[in-house]
Amino acid sequence: MKLQFGTWNIGHINKTNTSEDDNNHYIIEVVKSNSLNVICLQEVIIKSKDSSSQLQQIKSGLNCEYYVEQQLVDTWSKNGAIYGNAILSFFPITLVDKKILDNPAIKYKREGLSFLSHDKGFLCISLNDILIINAHLYPFHSFNKDEKNYKYIYSEFERSILKLCNKKKTIIGADFNTKHISQLMPKLADEFNILINGPTRPSGRADDNILVNNGSEVESVNIIRTDSDHYLCACTIDLGE
Repeated sequence: MKLQFGTWNIGHINKTNTSEDDNNHYIIEVVKSNSLNVICLQEVIIKSKDSSSQLQQIKSGLNCEYYVEQQLVDTWSKNGAIYGNAILSFFPITLVDKKILDNPAIKYKREGLSFLSHDKGFLCISLNDILIINAHLYPFHSFNKDEKNYKYIYSEFERSILKLCNKKKTIIGADFNTKHISQLMPKLADEFNILINGPTRPSGRADDNILVNNGSEVESVNIIRTDSDHYLCACTIDLGE
């Protein structure tokens, strides 16, 4: 069995003069064109007051039967939408865990308004005894904060993931909001191969990544440029089943 896996933060599609429906159609076409059968999405709209949720539209457009979601309150949303993480799969999956990380409650300004940092976290599913984890960590660079001063949050994430894995084959797709995975989470880096090596955003930042347990049969790794402020990170893994 081949796992065509991807991870993508879809919070900001940069196409101009397009509607939300157009953006969702674009996301669907990118996923289809890359033949993904499991996709981790960050900053996907889980609930919306104005229309059916973005997650439901993408799920329907892909004709994807299986999914799990994690709602994360997004304090800067203008339309009352609630953003979060989601995993969509063309294979049967089972929810294993969801966790919201400790919020450092950093005050910041956006578009002239003051806010507190909104929640981040991860969710974990099981697919044929393989764990798949979708995570979104805090963007300390956006707050002009030194991520090293928040090592306790990375350590919390690291402990939680290693406890879940417990020698199981595991794939992590995440917007880590940092390229310093090895420095901030050395125990995680010891247990996992870091697959993505290069910028994952038009700005040149390398915030997104895919991690797999040592020994996993990875056949290919790709960074796909998109009309988003994050690129799609994808890989093919031979699950040997």
